[in-house]
Amino acid sequence: MTQRLPKFRPRNSEVVDVDDYNRALLPFAEEASGKLGEHNFADQTTAGNAIQRGDVGQNAGFRWRQTEHTQDQLTGTTGTRFEIIRAPYWRTVTSATVSWTGPAGKFWIIASWQLFPQTINLVPGNGPMFAIRVNGTVIPESIVGTAEMDNDPLGGLLWGCWPHAVDTIVDIPEGENTVELVVRTMRDNTSGIRDIVANRELIILQQTR
Repeated sequence: MTQRLPKFRPRNSEVVDVDDYNRALLPFAEEASGKLGEHNFADQTTAGNAIQRGDVGQNAGFRWRQTEHTQDQLTGTTGTRFEIIRAPYWRTVTSATVSWTGPAGKFWIIASWQLFPQTINLVPGNGPMFAIRVNGTVIPESIVGTAEMDNDPLGGLLWGCWPHAVDTIVDIPEGENTVELVVRTMRDNTSGIRDIVANRELIILQQTR
């Protein structure tokens, strides 16, 4: 068993709190149930041979999930780039969704994309906003742009072919899960020239121990 430092060290004549006691035993109970990390492996797989990277499973400590789409915003066809409809509801950016079935845990979600506005978004509410959505719920801390027209009258991201990125750390339950990069505007205007999302990538890093 790997070395563990006690979270709580009882002292003589001290009344032990049951919650502290349970939290101190939890790491050992998890290992006994099979939740292992790299420290559980011997430093040698066979006598005289140092442990190699391939001797430890790729997902022993962390699990990596990713999707990406490479797109030249100038020469790409309409079918491969994502055009933003100016509408006040969240829409999924194509090729920026990851779904899986697995255990509960803490997840670090990172989304990046390149925005290519086709016009200068100086009309209030025309600029797009992006966010991360987990199992149908938009994470408020991940919103890039604005959701308050009173404080930001233009709203959203304005002119410029810019790379953007946002990340968030969330606890996700066990079962079937879906993470998406989503976009919307504050203003409803489905006609006219649409802004373009070119390159985009979604990375999900799950801590497995």
